Amino acid sequence: MNLVKTRQCIIALMSLLLTLPLFIAGSPKKVNPFTFRQPFKKLYQIPSLRGGGVDIVLDANKQKLVIKEHTSPSYGVAETLAAEIGKEVINTNQVQIFPPNGVVLNGKQISNTTTVHTYIEGKEIKDKPNNINGLINEAITTREHLKNIATKHPHLKDIAAFNIFINNRDCNNGNLLLNEKTNQLYGIDFASAFIPLSHSSDLLAARTCNYLQSLNKEELSPEEIKALKHIKQTLETLSNQYPPTELYNLWVDISKQAHYNPNSSTQEAMSQSMNTNFNEIQYLCYHINRLIKNPLSIKSVFKNMARPSEEAEQGFWQTMN
Repeated sequence: MNLVKTRQCIIALMSLLLTLPLFIAGSPKKVNPFTFRQPFKKLYQIPSLRGGGVDIVLDANKQKLVIKEHTSPSYGVAETLAAEIGKEVINTNQVQIFPPNGVVLNGKQISNTTTVHTYIEGKEIKDKPNNINGLINEAITTREHLKNIATKHPHLKDIAAFNIFINNRDCNNGNLLLNEKTNQLYGIDFASAFIPLSHSSDLLAARTCNYLQSLNKEELSPEEIKALKHIKQTLETLSNQYPPTELYNLWVDISKQAHYNPNSSTQEAMSQSMNTNFNEIQYLCYHINRLIKNPLSIKSVFKNMARPSEEAEQGFWQTMN
C-alpha cells in the first residue's frame, strides 16, 4: 500500500471513530448569548488592521464591553463561530453578532455587521518583557514554537490546539491577553479563522504535521512530549464536539443572525474547507501519537528481560551437555 492510500485510510478510520458520537448527540448546538442593554456609549477606540473599528464601550447598564465593526460580514461570522467553539477549551470572550444597523453607538446605528464582545481585563503579550515574546504565531512550525508552548504558560497548549482547529493564522502576541492578577491567558480576535484556502498544505494542521514529521522523540524534552499529548487530546475533544457537519450548520446559523447570505460557491468552499481541515487534524493526531508513543524495540525487549538465576543457568547448560 503506498503512502497516499495509507494516509487516506488513517484519515477515514480516525474520522469514523471521532464522528460516532454524532448519532447520540442530537440536534446542533445553539449559541448561548450573554446579556446587555443598548444603546452603547463609546469610551475609546483601538485601531484595527482590517478596517472598521474596535470600540471599548459602556452599555445602558454601565457594563464595559467591546464592539467590533466588520468591513465584511464573513469576519464577524468567523469571530462569533470561533468564540462559541473556543469557550469549550480556552479562555476567551463571549461574542454576539448583529446585522447592519443592529447596534446603536453614540446615538447612531452602525451600518456594517457588528460583533459585541465581553470585555477582558488583561495586557497584550507583545507589551510584556522579552521572556514571553515570540510565542506561537500561526502554527507549530519551528522548535521555538514547540518550546514556547511547552514551557511559557500552561494555557498555551490549548490555545495552540484551538488555533489549529479553527485554522486561525493570526495568533500573534497582540491577540493574547494576560491577566497579571490571576495569571489567566486569553485568546482573542478570531476574525481570520475558517478562511477557505486553495491548498490543503496551507492549513495549520498540515503545516504542523509536516514539521512534526521531521522530529524524533529522542529530540524532545519531557515538557514538549507532555505538550504534544495535551494538544492531541484537545484536538480530539474539539473534533468530537464539532465535526464538519456540526461546524458548518453552526456557521450557517450565525450567518443568518448577521443577515449574511453567501452565494452557493462560498457555501461549498466553506463546507469543503471544514471537511479538509477536519481530515488534516485527524492525520496530525495520528502523527503526534506516532511521535510520542513508546514502541518496543527488540533491543529494549532483551534489555528489560529478567536474567535467569545462576542455578537455572547452570541447570540449562548441564541439560545441554
